[in-house]
Amino acid sequence: MSGIAEVSLPAMRLAMARARIAPLAVPGTLPALFDRIYATLHDEGVEPAGLNQALYRFEDDALLTVAAVEVPEGFDGGEDVAVETVPAARTLHLRHVGPYSGLPAIFERLHGAAAARDLKPGRWGRELYQPWSPYPQRRITDVHIEIA
Repeated sequence: MSGIAEVSLPAMRLAMARARIAPLAVPGTLPALFDRIYATLHDEGVEPAGLNQALYRFEDDALLTVAAVEVPEGFDGGEDVAVETVPAARTLHLRHVGPYSGLPAIFERLHGAAAARDLKPGRWGRELYQPWSPYPQRRITDVHIEIA
């Protein structure tokens, strides 16, 4: 499967907003979670230190969805926003260029590649969004699944 590579993501200090939702609710929920983060950052006078990210993990019948933004030391979050350091992780990675609606198929490809390589997927899937484009066909998302 061309383009799929094993990579290591470094540990990152992230401001996070979370929701447990049905998988089909992601497109309507994720922007609101980012709005909570950015409102808190604005109120505290803090600039993001990195890219927007989304982390996903299935829990029972729901999808734990986490919007996250890398933040500098000294910012400790707010009422609706937690700050945590996500540990470094070994992942399978594939870059997606195009509308966000194509991301579920990328996760399927990554899980298929993990099985073909006898790798066990970890708990989290992760999307790192490159700077936003108003043109859906030009949006770049680096998609990762943790592997053991």
